[in-house]
Amino acid sequence: MNRILRALSRRLMGLRSSREDIEALDEAISARRRGTLPVGELRARHRSEVSGVLRAITFRPSTDKPVLVGQLFDGTGSVDLVWIGRRSIAGIHPGAHQIGRASCRERV
Repeated sequence: MNRILRALSRRLMGLRSSREDIEALDEAISARRRGTLPVGELRARHRSEVSGVLRAITFRPSTDKPVLVGQLFDGTGSVDLVWIGRRSIAGIHPGAHQIGRASCRERV
């Protein structure tokens, strides 16, 4: 975990750090303080606790069941959170900070 934070810190040392780099470092530090696993370290088929900010929420209509998808970003990467059978969830919106337990299906 510290390796990731050091790598992000080095990137920010340059004179021309982008806003995205600064926000990514801030989000990675916040996730580490919460004691959650960085998204960049998720392993397939293992249940983990992750945290970060929801960057986007999409609703995918399906013939069988509706599917709500949120992209969670923690500074080290992003992961899609999928809620099957939901059209909306109170408190789930872009910009919201979330902590949750998830099982990662596969690494891409």
